[in-house]
Amino acid sequence: MNEQGAKEFLDFSTGHMDLAEMQFRVENQDWKPMMELESILETKWLDEVIREKRIISYSQPIVTRDKEIYAYEVLSRFTREDGSMIYPNEIFSAARARGRLYALDRLCRMTAVSYSAILQKKTFINFIPTSIYSPEFCLKSTIHRANQLNINPSQFVFEVVETEQVDETFEEYFNLL
Repeated sequence: MNEQGAKEFLDFSTGHMDLAEMQFRVENQDWKPMMELESILETKWLDEVIREKRIISYSQPIVTRDKEIYAYEVLSRFTREDGSMIYPNEIFSAARARGRLYALDRLCRMTAVSYSAILQKKTFINFIPTSIYSPEFCLKSTIHRANQLNINPSQFVFEVVETEQVDETFEEYFNLL
């Protein structure tokens, strides 16, 4: 059902059923207690952030012992409609709950690749391995974007986000490139 239908079903269920006994799921995600549905519906703002690409990239220098810049890590930050900052833990939690982690990760990755054209140095790009449904497409699309911008893809270092638990190794996916 669509989101409006989910809201109406939640409203109806609240008065007529025991929510503790009910479950739901978003697309192919795990089943969750119905009592969590309202908090997911409240994350609709995330769709606008992704659609409107309200993302800002910052670069954090990585320096050598000799205090020379070796590379940059590109950090993504997001803004609300009023321009205020959305902290990473808030937006990534919302994306995870809403089933939009892949879309948010892709926005971050593609923006970081574009931003690296300005940096013209080795660039560390964070990615969330659990958000990649099709690793061969994900990485190939990233490399394709770099080629469009005449950036040598070998200047990228893909860094797995520390907050995610990875159950399998991604070595096989990188070999697809």
